[in-house]
Amino acid sequence: MKIILKVQTARLIRYLLTSLLALSAGIMISVLILTFSVHNPLSTLTHFFSGPFSAPYYIGTMLNMVSLLTWAALGASASIISGNFNLGGEGQIYISGCITAILLNKLSILPAIIALPITAAAAFFTAGITAAISGMLKIYRNISELLSSFLISAAVIPLIDAAIAGPLRDTHQNLLATPQIAQQFQLCRLMPPSPLNSSLFAAVAVCILCAWLLFRTTAGKQFRICGTAPEFSRYSGLNPHRTTLIGMFISGGLHGITGFFAVTGTYFSCPAGFYTSMGWNALTTALIAHCNPTAILPASLFLSWLLTATDKVVLTNNLAFDLTGIIQASVLLCISAQLILHKREKHT
Repeated sequence: MKIILKVQTARLIRYLLTSLLALSAGIMISVLILTFSVHNPLSTLTHFFSGPFSAPYYIGTMLNMVSLLTWAALGASASIISGNFNLGGEGQIYISGCITAILLNKLSILPAIIALPITAAAAFFTAGITAAISGMLKIYRNISELLSSFLISAAVIPLIDAAIAGPLRDTHQNLLATPQIAQQFQLCRLMPPSPLNSSLFAAVAVCILCAWLLFRTTAGKQFRICGTAPEFSRYSGLNPHRTTLIGMFISGGLHGITGFFAVTGTYFSCPAGFYTSMGWNALTTALIAHCNPTAILPASLFLSWLLTATDKVVLTNNLAFDLTGIIQASVLLCISAQLILHKREKHT
């Protein structure tokens, strides 16, 4: 037993070191990109590393992004742990945000203690069922959930865009969005004027709960076994198909909660296109954290810092907005390379 524990500890340490190396490589590539993109590299790099901490507004914005990324990354992790890939996160976030805005405008006569749980449940189940359809197609039609989840999301997004541009649009403002939800449904901001709100505490609590369920309960261990080795789990009497459905449903549901908190805590309405990059950023966060709920919070904090710093540098130096995506892609490539190396180690 002691030998096994030593081997596992050594593997964990090596895994953490390679993860830090991958993140460091991603940051170095980002630094090189910025260095060759501006006229004053030293000043730009100083703003890059210290910019997100230079004012309470930037700190609050970064922490609010941590909250949304944590919820969505937990959703991405749920699908990966179950042995699937949910690439429809953005559509699921968008549809749940739209459902949240519609319901809270309809339920404005109810107190927040009743209307908010009802709306959160509706957002969770709507997005969960949207993702579970891909799981059903995989089980019964052998259609890749990776492809079907992406296509369903691609079909849902323009429908919601059309609805917000048409019957759901708030005609009293120039912004292309639904009407604002009532003041009683808006989550209290912790660092105004930044959008940071109490959803961050809920995200921390859910991370701890998910870690306990996955690693400390029998159901969680069976869930991980079915996702890692479906054939072995089938011969052991488990049902990997059920795990696929549950994993995809939970994945979509957590993306749905992301949309719910985006509307109630950040935007107070459903603006067209607010979902942009949320799904892919969540997938990046899940890969950085290796789908471990306890590592998702620091991974979200790292990626939020990176995106906030890049956005600030882009705005202050009049650079192309595509630079944010390029830097994020460089980090994701380094993480992906590290994951490939880790998988090769496991097979050797």
